[in-house]
Amino acid sequence: MPDVVRTPLPKLPIMQTITINLPQSLRAQLQTFRSDQNIDHLEAAVVKALESYFLTWEPAKKIDPLPAMYNAEDGPCEVIDSFREEI
Repeated sequence: MPDVVRTPLPKLPIMQTITINLPQSLRAQLQTFRSDQNIDHLEAAVVKALESYFLTWEPAKKIDPLPAMYNAEDGPCEVIDSFREEI
């Protein structure tokens, strides 16, 4: 079973926690950030380790990208009002 890191979510009126099941490679990076980079706070080390992990992460299985929101060859599509620029 992977290690579980519980850390409070910042700036919330009620204390909440997030549970993260860490893969072995991410646990190793977390330990490196805590020891080699002298990060005292677990929360800061988790953020740095996650940033590093996702910058180098690649999916195990490649999938085709999702279709574009608008493609003239496929015909008309609905434009959501929140995407329109105010002039």
